[in-house]
Amino acid sequence: MACESEKAEREAGKLLLSLGGTPNYYGFRYTVYGVALVIREEAYLLALTKRLYPDIARYYQTTREAVERSIRTLISVMWDKNPELFWKLFGYPRWWKPSAGELIAAMSQYIKVRE
Repeated sequence: MACESEKAEREAGKLLLSLGGTPNYYGFRYTVYGVALVIREEAYLLALTKRLYPDIARYYQTTREAVERSIRTLISVMWDKNPELFWKLFGYPRWWKPSAGELIAAMSQYIKVRE
């Protein structure tokens, strides 16, 4: 199980880098960990603010609000660099930034399909 989680985290990190994200943002680490949790248990997607963000916050010893805000900041940075890169991830043209939950859901599905 730990090996699968590490693999999911590696893949999520690579995917974020390809989207223009960098590890110097807290949101990068939070997103990587969140994607690994969702890959392990998809039910997290049904309770983002009640379960996923609090679990990420507990792991990193911060607040749920800080987790979501940091992921949104990362999304804005990546979107400003090249929004077309999100098209590949989502599979269709997007004219608006994804929410934190949409990004985590899309990344986890993208990684699962590629396995």
